[in-house]
Amino acid sequence: MFTTPLGLLALLGVPLVVALHMFRRRFTPREVSALFLWDLEDPTAASGRKRQRLLRSPSFWCELLAALLLGLALGGPRSCGASSAEHLVVLLDSSASMGALTGEASFADRARELARERMDALPPGSRISLVASGAEPRVLSGPLALPAEAAAALADWRPAQGTHAFDDGLALAGELAQAERVLFLTDRPPPGALAPNVEWVAVGEPLDNLALAEVVRTADDLQLSVQSFAQAEQRADLRVFVLDPQSGRPQLELARESFAVPAGERVTRRFDLAGASAFDPRTALLRATLEPDALALDNEVHIAPPAARTLALGTGFNARTAATLGLATSAEAPAPHLDRLLAVVPDAVAAAAPDEAHLWLGATSVDGPAWELLVARGATATTFVGPFLIAAGDPLVRGLTLQGVVWRASPDLALPGRPLISAGDLPLATLDGTTLWLNLAPEGSTLTLSPDWPILLSNLAEERRRVLPGLERTNVRLGEDVVVHVEEREALRLVPRFLARDADAPGDLETVTSRRVVWPAPAVPGLYALTREARPLPALPTADPSAAAPPTAEVAPAWLAVNLLGGPESDLRNADSGARESDADSALARTEPNHTAALLALAALLALLVDGLFVTGRLGGRG
Repeated sequence: MFTTPLGLLALLGVPLVVALHMFRRRFTPREVSALFLWDLEDPTAASGRKRQRLLRSPSFWCELLAALLLGLALGGPRSCGASSAEHLVVLLDSSASMGALTGEASFADRARELARERMDALPPGSRISLVASGAEPRVLSGPLALPAEAAAALADWRPAQGTHAFDDGLALAGELAQAERVLFLTDRPPPGALAPNVEWVAVGEPLDNLALAEVVRTADDLQLSVQSFAQAEQRADLRVFVLDPQSGRPQLELARESFAVPAGERVTRRFDLAGASAFDPRTALLRATLEPDALALDNEVHIAPPAARTLALGTGFNARTAATLGLATSAEAPAPHLDRLLAVVPDAVAAAAPDEAHLWLGATSVDGPAWELLVARGATATTFVGPFLIAAGDPLVRGLTLQGVVWRASPDLALPGRPLISAGDLPLATLDGTTLWLNLAPEGSTLTLSPDWPILLSNLAEERRRVLPGLERTNVRLGEDVVVHVEEREALRLVPRFLARDADAPGDLETVTSRRVVWPAPAVPGLYALTREARPLPALPTADPSAAAPPTAEVAPAWLAVNLLGGPESDLRNADSGARESDADSALARTEPNHTAALLALAALLALLVDGLFVTGRLGGRG
């Protein structure tokens, strides 16, 4: 069989060689008395080319053979068996639900067995591409991998992804198959209509399941919720352990409870951590487990300690102004005149100076990284009585109504930044970067006496707390992005420590100016450690090239827990079996080098080399 039949047109060179040897130039005969008197042949032709008797010389046979071999080589010859080789493209559903057990085997084991059967049935020379679905689908083996390589990748495949769409995985598999057949292995009939070239096979079955569905941890307590995905009431055996941070193994059993969970409902249990004496509740790593059932990944959650989010508040107002603004209980309140505000904002402490504060309240701006709330006053003041325009959706004014509020402000004062609260076309509150400006004359205003005032202060404090350096959240669901806030140039690294299975974690990420770093969601549940290393900005060139660079500052690592936390992947009641054929043919695997064509071309070159030796007289003597 020839893969490029047009290349066979080169075989026209065979009759061309024959014609060149039959139609040679005729030279004029010369009679001489002795050959030694005729050193050089007369090159003058007596006439043009005429047909003569074909001389079957070695040179003729070499040229004829070379033309024949080159023509066949350009045609792309292949053996008969190579044309039946196929390219098998398999998309594997890597959702965590594929790990559900039915007896001794899981849904993933069934998918592996089916994939192996398809691989074993392939003709010799076939190739295989395995694709794992996910938020970011990836190629497990291939493209066009050998069967042994694909079998090894299939054995190492461990589904543990959270809820995700299959569109990207199907698109990647379709590109590899070049619009031919794609085999999709999953645990339930896919939602919606798939492309006609996709053959899907579902290997699941309906199962009852309990899952740890929610984790809420503070410095004082822990709340765990167990969700039922079952047709009848189930018994939950819940245990909570304190982990050794070095080995990840339980070193203390904190609690054990057994309780009933009604079908389809959720039950929450609370555990007090404040009175613990055997461990530090502020830094301890915890793990909660349920007794084994259909799905193992949602029977265990790692629980990282909450991030340190103590907020430092400071003010430049005197005691009387602080009392007028509702920040202090009275004009006689002791410094820093923030006792009322500290009672409103949880986990907050007073800061004596602006460079020690996370949030600074005053009348004039100060230097430093602190966010500010600045109250500006003009020469005159006018009273405004709603309705006020409030920027919808901004977290700083979330929950504000300003109903019945009397607001005195200066009509000739222009505040910088974008408006958050306005009276007509006059901005009363604006946000300029990290500074909240208020056009406010406290005397005669009822804002500081209304319920909206502590809401506004609390919103500002919580927004500042949210972007304190470190992890925004230390306990996230599988599939959620990891958000880290920084205030200076740092090198960040997320290191897997105790995972549900071995897997790659996000690599190093060095930030320069960004204050909010977003990592793609880790693909595997478990505990990760976030290491931070402060990096000073490069110094200006000095005259001394040997001067040592300033040292970097190590920052204590923070723990991050990634858990499945029962959701759609934990609901196995809709798992089922089924299949749908593809209307496309199997893709052909044209991957092996064309050794036949290469050998023919090499033989043709050898024939031309021998021909050259005959023509020059180096082989067979001069003719």
